Amino acid sequence: MATARQKKQMIIKLKDECGMWIDNTQDIAAKFISDYKARFTANGRGQNTNLDINIPKVITNTDNMALVKLPDLDEVKQALFAIDSNKIPGPDGFGVGFFKHYWSVVKNDFFQCILEFFRHGKLLKQINHTFIALIPKLENPNASDQLAYGL
Repeated sequence: MATARQKKQMIIKLKDECGMWIDNTQDIAAKFISDYKARFTANGRGQNTNLDINIPKVITNTDNMALVKLPDLDEVKQALFAIDSNKIPGPDGFGVGFFKHYWSVVKNDFFQCILEFFRHGKLLKQINHTFIALIPKLENPNASDQLAYGL
């Protein structure tokens, strides 16, 4: 039953932007990687949200200015300390607990990083990385298994 489910979930053909069918497994994998990179890579441009719809304005200009103002050190500290200390570490290996424990040492650098984001709307690539865990389908995978499965 597991084999049947696996075959049912397997992608054997994929249509590209031009309407051409891709049926080669390596080309399908390359297409997924390309689409993933395009979807999750920052392009540096904000979205155009000028929609011509009749929604009443509820937020005043004063409220809006308060929402987009730069945070102060106390706001950043309060937000950081509200996060569970046992969250998994980021790509740099440091979790929230590290920053809380060494706040007196790292607060200025941490705060400047947050301000940099608010000023320019960009994060360092290293901060925005994602962990991808590959879970083997075999108990002890090796290079010959990769060749047998076309990986």
